[in-house]
Amino acid sequence: MKSKTASILALAVVAGAWSLPRDARAEDKLTEWVRSAREAEARGQFADAGQQYYFLMNNEFNVPMSYGVKAALGRRAVACLTIAARKEMQSTPSSEGWFHAESLNTLEQAWRNMMKLEPNCPTWPYLLATRECAQGRYVEARTHLNMAIKTTSGQASVRKKAQQLLSHIGVYASKDHARLEAADKAAMEALLSGRFMTNVAGGNQTGSDGSGGWQPESISDSERRARNAEYAGDSGAAARFRSGGTTVQDHSKYW
Repeated sequence: MKSKTASILALAVVAGAWSLPRDARAEDKLTEWVRSAREAEARGQFADAGQQYYFLMNNEFNVPMSYGVKAALGRRAVACLTIAARKEMQSTPSSEGWFHAESLNTLEQAWRNMMKLEPNCPTWPYLLATRECAQGRYVEARTHLNMAIKTTSGQASVRKKAQQLLSHIGVYASKDHARLEAADKAAMEALLSGRFMTNVAGGNQTGSDGSGGWQPESISDSERRARNAEYAGDSGAAARFRSGGTTVQDHSKYW
């Protein structure tokens, strides 16, 4: 009769040695989740399967597992969530934005976790950078592209793509970085000069954005929201406020 550990290995179909669990109840729960994830994937329910693989990858049951098992579960999570995210994006108009696409957001977190598991693999920081570019987060994208380029294992073709994308977005990242530095400098100068406290003490709220950032008094509503987005590190939303191409999510997030 197969042991519980052997059953888990047979269900997971992943590489690497699995350490013997210390908690039989956690082991039973893990077996159940692996089976459930595999069945959901077989039925084509990729969103559910991806979420379950992601849950397992994070080892919520606190069952000792090897690097190989974690990485294999992570790759199954990425594979299923990628399919689910594509379906979500196809069914949602791009004009509405994809900030609330559950599978896409979980997929991004899975990439981040895989980047921690495989720090010398260029694939994960490159994928993160493509997502950040799509959101106009060029400063973050530049950081991840540089990380991808500096890796020494994995596919050289991915490093080449990262280099090409970096050469394309470099100027946008530099502009965003300069704009954010200028905003930080203006906020600090306002704080040190006492203008911020004077406005607060006098009941004048035009000098504050309501979230701790300094705002000059005579600016348009769209510019105020753009600066709020910049303080939050969302350069994509800031650009949309300035160009007039904002989404419903932009207006609900920055007001």
